[in-house]
Order: sequence, then C-alpha cells, then structure tokens
Amino acid sequence: FVQNGQIDKAGNYFAKAAALDPKNTGKRTSLAMVNMARGDTELAFRDLEAVAAADPGNRADLALIAAHLQRRDFDQALKAIAGLESKQPDNPLTHNLRGTALLGKRDLAGARKSFDKAVALNPTYFPAVANLANLDLGENKPEEARKRFEAMLTKDPKNMQALLALAQMRAKAGGTTQEVAVLIGKAVTANPTEPAPRLALIGLYLGKQEVKSALSAAQEAVAALPERPEILDAAGRAQQAAGDFNQALSTYGKLATLKPDSVLPYLRMAEVEVAAKNKEAALQSLQKALKVQPDSIEAQRGIILLHIDAGRVPEALSVAREVQKQRPK
Repeated sequence: FVQNGQIDKAGNYFAKAAALDPKNTGKRTSLAMVNMARGDTELAFRDLEAVAAADPGNRADLALIAAHLQRRDFDQALKAIAGLESKQPDNPLTHNLRGTALLGKRDLAGARKSFDKAVALNPTYFPAVANLANLDLGENKPEEARKRFEAMLTKDPKNMQALLALAQMRAKAGGTTQEVAVLIGKAVTANPTEPAPRLALIGLYLGKQEVKSALSAAQEAVAALPERPEILDAAGRAQQAAGDFNQALSTYGKLATLKPDSVLPYLRMAEVEVAAKNKEAALQSLQKALKVQPDSIEAQRGIILLHIDAGRVPEALSVAREVQKQRPK
C-alpha cells in the first residue's frame, strides 16, 4: 500500500502489525514513518524518539535524523545525531550526518571537522570524501578535491563512485570527451557488472552527440547486463539517436516485458514511432501506457497532441476532461 501511494491503508496495517508485536522496533518505526507521510508529524516524531531511545539498532535514529534534516530543523537533527553517536561513536555515518546538519547551519568549519572524522574512521567512506571534495570545490580548490578521490582510490582501486567522481570533475573542468571516457572506462573495467558506469558512458556520448560511440557502449552494456531495465532504456535511446528505429522498438519491447508495471517503455516506443512518422502506432503505445497507469499525465498529454494533430478535437477534449476529472484541483 505504501508503494501504491495509499498511505492511510498502509498506516492501518502497520498499526495492526505494531499492536500484535509491540516489542518489534522495526514495525513501530514503519508506523511512525507512515504517520509522518500522513502529516501527523507530532505523533511520528514522538514515536521515533521513543523507539530510538529504546532500540540498540539505528533504524529509528536514521529515520528521525532524516525527517529533521528534510524539515531543515538542524538543531533537532543534531540532537538526534548525538543520540546515534552514543550508540555508534565509531560509525563514519554518524559523523557524516553531523557534518550534513552543520552544513545546513552554514557552519562550514564544523562540517569539515565532522567529515574529516568520518574519513579518519574509514578512508574509503565515499559520502564523507565527496562532502569534503565539495567543500574544497566551494573554496575554489579543485586540486585538493581531486586528490581526495585519488587518495581513496589508493586504498580501494576499484571504487566505482570515486572513479566516476573523478570523471565528472574532469568533465566540469573542460576535459575532452576522450579524457572523460577513459576515466569512466576505468570504472566499467573495475566494476563490469555495475550499471552506473556503463550508463555514464552512454550518457556522455549521447550528450556529446557522438552517436556511434554511444551505440557501441550500449551494445557492450546490453551484452554484459541484458536483464537490467536501465541498461535497456539507455540502449534504446542510443538506437533511437542513431536512427535505428526498429532496433529501438525491439529493445523497448524487451524493457516492457521486464517491467510490465511501468509506463516508461510505452512512452519511449511512442517517441520512436513519432520520430518514424508512424503516429497511429504511437497512439496505440500511449494507450497501452494508460492501461498500465490510467493517470499517466505524459501519456495523456501525448494522446491529446496526437488527436489534435490528426484533427480529432472531440477525442482530444475527451482525454482532457478525463485529466480534469482525475485532478479536480
């Protein structure tokens, strides 16, 4: 029910679960988070604080800290972080969270000190290294930022996040496509079963309109990870950019099989079919998207535009009225 956005129903079930098993802190934390989503923040914070105080684990603490940070209530976040530190003083996460809260209070020196402590506890803890690098960049010290990621890679040479961060920095510094691609390529070689570096490489080439290179990177990605939806999506975009519409449609068809509950494959198919000037097929793809998600505004907008383009104004109005009915405000 949570994943379907039916927060009230989810809350009822979490409440029953918590009542049946009152000592289970996980269920009580879930109930508090649902209450937070329902807008009953006072009750949610009270419950999370009670669970965090009683539970030796950190789930309720993290939920409480995240909620305070989201509300930009940094003083309350720091208070909750102090509670977490009493349980886990040697966890770099604790000090990274304190640094994040201090950043929110514009205490850059205090934030840097907390991030440094996290890295001292674990030199390969990427979130803190990245936060320190961002502070360096904010002080116009790109070399210092780069050295942080390089130092991390001496300890963990295959670290995907650090390799991609270096590639991103090189791109922002005006590096050539080839220079950035070499850095991303190192991340691909070090982590061949991870989709993120492969997606970054395809995205780099597509962004630079180097379609042949994008297509080659996409083919290698699909060969390595044929069942990953995000890889199929990126491959379809590369095929579409190359003008290979039939292959793109085939790829999006595989994506639809893998993700039958997603509208994305049908929206992508419609894009390809419009580019191929097959507007009736595009209309059918968008109608399939609506069967999956009846209130998909992207599909509804596309259908309206196709109806108007074909001079079918009454049909376009009918869809528009359905949009209004679904969204009366």
